[in-house]
Amino acid sequence: RPTKLPKLKLIFFGGEPLIYWDSIVKVVQALGTTVSYSIITNGSLLTSDKVKFINDNNIYVSLSYDGKDTKNVRVIDVTESPGFLDVFNSINLRGIITTISAYNYNFIDTFNYIRSIFGDNINIAVLSYTLLPLDLLIS
Repeated sequence: RPTKLPKLKLIFFGGEPLIYWDSIVKVVQALGTTVSYSIITNGSLLTSDKVKFINDNNIYVSLSYDGKDTKNVRVIDVTESPGFLDVFNSINLRGIITTISAYNYNFIDTFNYIRSIFGDNINIAVLSYTLLPLDLLIS
């Protein structure tokens, strides 16, 4: 008897997956709607053309962004690039993934900073965090 299985979810992440854009397109075209897709990106290679494909294929994009100290952690802060926020905000399914670390250990400050840039209607998820005392995370 056939059973209804949940839809397989394929997440492109690690390094910067948009470097392999042509491969992502081929995979999505080959598998179609049998799979749901997500991309975790630093955003540096995001373009309007890519966003069109992303939206046409209902791909969820998570921007890896660590708040005020993103530039210290990642060398680049894409929000400082002219036009980036317009491109990112044109993605239909989008959110922010942040890593709580020694650079941005106060989660509430980090959360509020991210909302000040991306607005109140953005999903924010904590991908991971280093072991820090709880009082530092919420003080």
